Amino acid sequence: MGMTYEEKGKKVIELAEHYGLYNQLIKAIEEHSELIQVLAKYWQTRLTEKADEKYKKLIIGEYADCWITIAQVIYLMDIKAEDIEEAVKYKLDRQLERIANEH
Repeated sequence: MGMTYEEKGKKVIELAEHYGLYNQLIKAIEEHSELIQVLAKYWQTRLTEKADEKYKKLIIGEYADCWITIAQVIYLMDIKAEDIEEAVKYKLDRQLERIANEH
């Protein structure tokens, strides 16, 4: 069984308050760079079945690192969930509209 949202939130806050915004901004950049590297290596394999298994675990691990650091940055910058949800909705709708206009 995984952690509850509340349990994850407490841990994110503890880490964020310990390290601070500046350090976690740098860490977020590092973690996203590592995710980009894994995605690029996976793409270079041309998406073979063998690569699927190898890279799936790597992608999950790097994504988790990104999620954790971004959650800390969001907390430390006092970014509201509603603002993120609004931006996500806008971007999803915009992309779907672009797709619809391709035809």
